[in-house]
Amino acid sequence: MVDVGAKDVTNRQAVARGSIAIGSTALEAIRAGSVAKGDPLQAARLAGIMAAKRTSDLIPLCHPLPLSHVDVQLEPTAGGYEITATVRTEARTGVEMEALMAVTSAALTVYDMVKAIDEGRIRAMYITGENPLLSEPDLNHAEQTFKKLEFLVVQDIFLHETAEIADVVLPACSFAEKDGTFTNSERRVQRIRQAIKPIGLSKPDWEIIGDLGRRMSLLNDLGLETEFTYENTSQIWEEMAGYTPLFSGITYSRLELGGIQWPCPDEDHPGTRYLYEDDFPRGDRAKFVGFDQGPAADEMPTKRFPMILNTGRILYHWHGGTMTRRADGLMARSPELQVALNPKDAEACKIYDGDWVRVKSRRGELEARALITDRMNRGEIFVPFVKLKEHAANFLTNSALDPDSRIPEYKVCAVRLERV
Repeated sequence: MVDVGAKDVTNRQAVARGSIAIGSTALEAIRAGSVAKGDPLQAARLAGIMAAKRTSDLIPLCHPLPLSHVDVQLEPTAGGYEITATVRTEARTGVEMEALMAVTSAALTVYDMVKAIDEGRIRAMYITGENPLLSEPDLNHAEQTFKKLEFLVVQDIFLHETAEIADVVLPACSFAEKDGTFTNSERRVQRIRQAIKPIGLSKPDWEIIGDLGRRMSLLNDLGLETEFTYENTSQIWEEMAGYTPLFSGITYSRLELGGIQWPCPDEDHPGTRYLYEDDFPRGDRAKFVGFDQGPAADEMPTKRFPMILNTGRILYHWHGGTMTRRADGLMARSPELQVALNPKDAEACKIYDGDWVRVKSRRGELEARALITDRMNRGEIFVPFVKLKEHAANFLTNSALDPDSRIPEYKVCAVRLERV
């Protein structure tokens, strides 16, 4: 038995306790020095789990480890959740590894952060690459909430809605102004190379964060300046790959020849085209679990709000339009917000194609051009996420939370429609 003990895990403030029953594969890893005996984070990785709040967060980080199945149980505690994971090897030798982790400070979703600001538990925030005052539901409430912060830092390439209320704005570079990698939804890691010099005073994200880390270390006499000192992005990738088995075999020199899909455990590995081509983390078969659908939505049509709003994207604007609204060619093709509705609904509301209409929910309102189309079902309207002429769907959307995904109900809320 190896005593995991209790130890802070940097900023996660997680504590691991208990013990791990060590089998031959795990023991070899420890002897090789790849897992420190007193390191609970590495021990949890070996067991295929990370500190998490829900079962869906338990992502096996060492897929190359031959596993037949992982049984996970979560029990709520005063400080968070206690996770028990039992892992068996594919060889079915009967060897089991168990890890107990008590999560004292679980990671928060953006929704949880907004709630924590309202409750006074979060007083400062550092935001990079996000624009919550455009992407959050119930924008009127979100704006009031973020203004409660005592200190707000935004690091981004544009002075967007959230940056406009920030105390400090750190100008970052776009993809064309920096070196590094991108990993897409296909798990493919690809190199990007600087095409133009940074505009104005902007810098690559890694330089900004490194500079900030060194300054904070000096100010607080922490002696950690070297931990934030890098000469290039290759050094950062090498460090990350050294701590992440999924990336261990991916190097900048290999990426020069093309993208590589993780998991890639060593430099002789070609990458994994299909994630679960031969087996699953739990064995040779997946596990199907029954699901209780529950209510269709938090808000359903009423006499006061008789229609259902559906939201989504359109061809010329991505999501809220933080970047696409700054492209003249795209704005020329889609300069105004449109609300799509069924011809029968339009007739009942005495609305004609191209009319300005007002859409109201329990949280806010917007104005848009009517687009009458047979593609919409009766009783339903569609508004894209993009914000145009100060109008956006998220002024209407509901922050009601799905308990499993912890994502707000962006796609469904009750509204009413009227001609302006």
